[in-house]
Amino acid sequence: FYIAHDSEIDPKGMVDLAHAQRKSVYLPALASDGSQHLVMVRYQPGDVLPKNRYGIPEPVQDKGQIIAPSQLDLVVTPLVAFDITGTRLGMGMGYYDRTFAFLAPLQRPTQPLLVGLAYGFQQQVMLHRENWDVGLDFIVTEQEVVDTTKHPL
Repeated sequence: FYIAHDSEIDPKGMVDLAHAQRKSVYLPALASDGSQHLVMVRYQPGDVLPKNRYGIPEPVQDKGQIIAPSQLDLVVTPLVAFDITGTRLGMGMGYYDRTFAFLAPLQRPTQPLLVGLAYGFQQQVMLHRENWDVGLDFIVTEQEVVDTTKHPL
C-alpha cells in the first residue's frame, strides 16, 4: 500500500482491513542507497512514519522489515492519471517504474499484481507509454474495477 499524499485516494481502510485479516502490510520508502528505487518496509499500526525529502510519510528502514518487490503478492499504487490499457501517470519521478521494471518482460498479470487506486475522473482516453513504463494490471476507482488485461496495448 502507500500513505496518501496531497489529493491521492487514501487506502487507510484497506490497510486496516488487511491488518485485521492478519496480512503483512508493506509501505514504500525511498531507497537509502540513492538508486531512485523504492524499498518495501513492513508496516504495523502505530509505526512512526517520518516524511521523506518529498514530504511523503514513509516507514523507517529496518533491514529486518524489508521485502524484495518480487516477493509481494499485491501492490496498490497511487496515480495522477490512467487509461484502460493500464498506463499509469504518476508524479513523474519514475520510482514505481524502476522498482517494478522486472515485471515489464513478463506475461501479465503475474506476481505481484499491480493495482492503481484512482478516482474515475482521472481516467484518460489514452496516455503515451514510454518503454520504461510498467503498466498496471487493474485500476480500482469509486465506480469500477478496470481489468487492463482485457485492453492490451
